[in-house]
Amino acid sequence: MKLKLPIIESNQAHFIASDAHNLSGRSFRLREAYDEIGKEFGRDLVYMFQENAELVVEGNTIYRQPPQEVRRKNFWEYFKRTW
Repeated sequence: MKLKLPIIESNQAHFIASDAHNLSGRSFRLREAYDEIGKEFGRDLVYMFQENAELVVEGNTIYRQPPQEVRRKNFWEYFKRTW
């Protein structure tokens, strides 16, 4: 799986979360999300997301990088295969 998320690439994501209130209808897949992010963007970013989750629960300031502009795809990029 090739993960391309402009919000992560542009430093505009500070947390990774899962909607885990209905485990009987769908599985909790946060670990898989962290694994995919680690493969695509590196383990340091995964550690930052995990640390930020702890910091926000404790009421502390989170880590963040300066945001960058989201690169918009041109028309033909929507038709490219990513596998």
